[in-house]
Amino acid sequence: MERFNRLSLCGKIIIFNFKRASATNDCDRSELIFSSLGFEREDNTFLKAADGAAIISRKRSAHVDIVKCKCAINVQKRVTTACILVTKKSEKGESFQYSLLTLSSSNRLEPCIEFKLPYQLMRETVYILHGPTVLWSHTGNVFYASLQAGEVRQIPIQVSHSVIGELPLHKEHVFVLGLHNLSDQCTPSTSQTLGYFVESGQVFDGTMILPHPYICVTRCILVLSAEKVDDVLKSAVIAATSNQQLVYFANGIVKDVCQLPFEQPENIQVVNTGRNGRLFVISFHEGHVCAVWKETFQIASHWSSVNSVHVDDFLGCGTDQMLLFFKDQGITDQPLDTFLLTDLCGISYSHGQDSEASKTPPPSPENDLLTLRALESRLQSGLTVLQELQREVRVKDRVLQQSVRALSDVVSESQTILTQPEQEGLIALWDCDDESKDEALDDKTQDMPAVSSKPQIDKLWHRITEERMVVGVILTTDSSVPVASVSLSILTETGQSSTPAVIQTQSQVFWLPAPCSSSSSSSSSAYMFSEPAAKRSKQHNAGRPNDLNTCRLAVTAVTRLTPLLNSGCVKCHVMLHYVQRQDAFALVSNPTPVVLHCGQFALDVHSDFQTRLLKKPRSQNRRG
Repeated sequence: MERFNRLSLCGKIIIFNFKRASATNDCDRSELIFSSLGFEREDNTFLKAADGAAIISRKRSAHVDIVKCKCAINVQKRVTTACILVTKKSEKGESFQYSLLTLSSSNRLEPCIEFKLPYQLMRETVYILHGPTVLWSHTGNVFYASLQAGEVRQIPIQVSHSVIGELPLHKEHVFVLGLHNLSDQCTPSTSQTLGYFVESGQVFDGTMILPHPYICVTRCILVLSAEKVDDVLKSAVIAATSNQQLVYFANGIVKDVCQLPFEQPENIQVVNTGRNGRLFVISFHEGHVCAVWKETFQIASHWSSVNSVHVDDFLGCGTDQMLLFFKDQGITDQPLDTFLLTDLCGISYSHGQDSEASKTPPPSPENDLLTLRALESRLQSGLTVLQELQREVRVKDRVLQQSVRALSDVVSESQTILTQPEQEGLIALWDCDDESKDEALDDKTQDMPAVSSKPQIDKLWHRITEERMVVGVILTTDSSVPVASVSLSILTETGQSSTPAVIQTQSQVFWLPAPCSSSSSSSSSAYMFSEPAAKRSKQHNAGRPNDLNTCRLAVTAVTRLTPLLNSGCVKCHVMLHYVQRQDAFALVSNPTPVVLHCGQFALDVHSDFQTRLLKKPRSQNRRG
């Protein structure tokens, strides 16, 4: 890409150039002049906001040139400032004097760093980074100069194929990655990936940023995020390679790849378009530029014949836009005459060369409105889900606290007492015997006849709580013929198929105490929560034996309703599985399992489950 001495800062374009003017003492002096220009929407052009100059040399024979200009953070002033690196060649050409100048807020060029080298720096190998710090590579070594160093220093580790970048960490920003060769070959077995922090001099594992195979092919890099967790570096990195690929790395692992349309990438920038997402803008050597969406990692658009590309908020609207300057077809006195200002999301200003505009046309206002509504709906839905999750967390915390308190009461043999609000928040799983018959109608119970020589089914019930269904059976067994391995299974039968299907359940068995009127059950009541009277219903007592040789069990099964969402009315058969033997503690080699059909019930999934899911979001949307 043809080089122009331009950079963007605070929504302005700053142009640097050298000018030779004749002085009164018959000597030539070299001046570095600059102009700051802002974009005017009404005129669709750039207007000068400020300008200035600084004398670099007063000697006629001095050869002065601009090496590179870039914005960097000044750690002393804690601001981002425009930096420009200039060089003066000695009369004999034996040495080169380098000066890094910064543009102050008062539009004055101030010297920042000065150093002398016996060789000339190539702008492709020079980096201006945080500090400001000037880094460059020469004859396989990496050197740097900064305000903190005060001199030219060499990286103490010997690396090849160096990759230079910045990390957004608190104390360590500028890093150098490279292969520390153990032999002449560049292979994983003969070299290791090392990283070096310039500020602290610390060496770290470079594979946490780039894996070993990508060090040799990476042309430019951009670190999106980085942090240290337990002294381990975590990072998200974008790298453009010589294989025409844009690669996304997370902690040194490849996560996504985008094939680039051009070769020789040189720079990566990020365009934050606000609610529309982010773009990666990649500049290439021969004047090509392409933009890639961060969210989809797909190419959004590309351009050719570009002199320079800049990213900033040129319109002052709070989001970024990219500004592309195209080749001027021989026009040299108007360096900002041919440009395109766009964010590929509706903002588009161009001048001088419409044919070089984006290959992707800007969306219409109707599309913008639809996109805005869709994003607002997504935000509303996300807030609803977040509120539901927060509510579930509060409920779980309350249940855990009550469980710990109940466990403490059990250990201390004291009775758990629940307040009325706590009781109202409970859902009764089975009912007590001393309630009225009218309340029993609300519990969807179904009385089952007793089966001789088998456990007697007293009650079959089911309830729906959130996305789960709980099925329970209360049964009476003869203590002289104990049962073991008790569980429930559910067979579903829809109208579309005559073959029942077994759904996955999780069973639990509870030993019930004597009837509620018995005073002898007070000791065991400490193991059970009392339930609110409004949610209890009468159990079916028909045909139940009333002697001291019987014991009562409650068996529950919990299953998810998700597999039944596509069904309408489902008929559920409840099967009881158990092993019956004369002595439950006797060693029986092959106990015979018994299956008992407890009954069935019909479940309307659409009315009982899906309607319940739709009620809360709608009501919250009305309140919002």
